[in-house]
Amino acid sequence: MNKRVNKPHLSYKKNMDNMKLLASFSEFQTLVGEARKFLDIPEEGLLNGKDSEKWHKGFVKKSDFIIESKSFNERCKKISEKLKSGEITRNIANEQLKLLHQQIPINYLTNMVKFIVDKFYLPLNYQDSIRRYILLNKIEAPYNNFIVGPYINIKKMSDVRFVPITIYAKLTREEIKDLQKEIDLVGENLPVFNPLKDIDKKLAFEEWLKEENRQRSSYDEEYVLTVAEIAEDKLGSTKKVKSIYDAIKGLKDLRKKRFKQSGKTEP
Repeated sequence: MNKRVNKPHLSYKKNMDNMKLLASFSEFQTLVGEARKFLDIPEEGLLNGKDSEKWHKGFVKKSDFIIESKSFNERCKKISEKLKSGEITRNIANEQLKLLHQQIPINYLTNMVKFIVDKFYLPLNYQDSIRRYILLNKIEAPYNNFIVGPYINIKKMSDVRFVPITIYAKLTREEIKDLQKEIDLVGENLPVFNPLKDIDKKLAFEEWLKEENRQRSSYDEEYVLTVAEIAEDKLGSTKKVKSIYDAIKGLKDLRKKRFKQSGKTEP
């Protein structure tokens, strides 16, 4: 559902520069090396499609094997029994289960990527780039430091009633302009309204002209005050009658324009 307004420029370049700098950092390369060794990935990465496909099948197969193995399930059960008996605390049990599940290749890769992003204080949208670097030894970077969307259960843009935005890093003025363009694009069907001038006063005019209030304003309940009398009583001059009528007409027109009827008849 997300439509990009323009081609990435500064955001992509600075993210690529950042990834290149990270790839040159020995501490980062040490973690990447450990990950590749654990995951049976060559030091140079998976260089072609056949290597990648073969590795992925083994990756999934090994993960499934561990999850379904008797020893893995027995170790999970043992930790649960220790927790239940009070031998270990909930925190210790969670930590042991976390370490145990870390041995599953799928979990290991996901957790290692998150660890690297946290350790080196990277924007969260770098996760895919870090993952692909571990697998392919290829430097890639996010195109933008924000995303607009995703939209859940939305079939067409005219159904959009809100614009979800996620920002991953402090935006430059140019990036903010790009974000504004995307908001304008996807949010063109959102309601539009501005502050109303003298709304309280105009609503008061409308309230004064209600029959019940016009009657209560008089000592004689059967007598209904004229608009001129209300203007003189409330505003100090009969010459203010036109301003009252104009305000009330403006409210009626504004309601019709602003509160468009959707055609729905049931909640």
